Amino acid sequence: MSFRTWLYVFAFGIALAASVAAQEVDPALKQQPVTESGQGDATNDSNEAAQPNVANSPEILAAIKGIEAAIRDLIAEEDQIETERQRKNESRDLNAQEAMAKWARWMFWATIGTAFVTLVGLILIGFTLRYTRKAAEHTEGMLIEAKATTLAAKESVTVTRKIGMSQVRPWIKCTIEMNAGLMANKGSLPFSLNVSVQNVGNGPATDTLYDVFLFESFGHSDEDAVAKLRDKMISRVETGHNRPSIIFPAESVSISRAENLIIDGSSIKSDAMGVVPAACAVAVYRIDGEKEWRCTASIFDIFVRGDVGLGHAFPMDGKAISAEGLNVVHRRNAIGT
Repeated sequence: MSFRTWLYVFAFGIALAASVAAQEVDPALKQQPVTESGQGDATNDSNEAAQPNVANSPEILAAIKGIEAAIRDLIAEEDQIETERQRKNESRDLNAQEAMAKWARWMFWATIGTAFVTLVGLILIGFTLRYTRKAAEHTEGMLIEAKATTLAAKESVTVTRKIGMSQVRPWIKCTIEMNAGLMANKGSLPFSLNVSVQNVGNGPATDTLYDVFLFESFGHSDEDAVAKLRDKMISRVETGHNRPSIIFPAESVSISRAENLIIDGSSIKSDAMGVVPAACAVAVYRIDGEKEWRCTASIFDIFVRGDVGLGHAFPMDGKAISAEGLNVVHRRNAIGT
């Protein structure tokens, strides 16, 4: 309770105590004994005159009624205040409930919106993952293409380097020419092989060694035969049996070899080797500054078709000329690296 309420209660208590005291005084006055007539009357008159009836005093009654009215007003005011407070509380509760209902409705729609946005986000994430996967696959393809491009670029650089090297390196070319005289009556044919070794490149060929060989029969591929001759000549250089030379660009050297062929029926033989189907000129060399050996070769075939007549003369210049069934042809001008 407030201070004002306690004050009213205190005043009501004082008024109530005063009323009770007044009611107690009035019976006491009535119970006093009556004395002698003269003296008692005088005394009663003087007492009545000196002590008026407090209980019947209009001021006290008016004060009591005023206090009672004030208390009733106070109680009514307190009831009104309590009623107003309850009304305000009920109004606040109603407003709070309405606000809660309003916010609940907004929260419901917000929840719906959040769920919709979440669903859209999940769909977008799915699309993002899909396109990310496609991008990764495309990136992987680009990496493969980039690797292929890099390999192609490396190959291009290698080819360019080889082209550049080929333009400045030496190139050795071997050429074989065969010269023959008149055939003797005894069926022999002297001839000579002229081998020309020329540097047609733009750099000097170092450690160069060249020679010409006659074959009875290859018995294997030309490359294998040339490889054996190449290894043989390289061994001759490295062991010091032959002294190599240097052939500068546009420089040419030549060697000759004489041989006597014996024509017996449909075969051609030499005095020293028997059947001679081919001649081969081989040259080995190095590029200046390199340790790798290079090799080039030229093969010259000799073979017989039909019978060879004795006592007939025919020229042979190494250009596939046929005379009385004897053919001399170039099968390959060069095998080289």
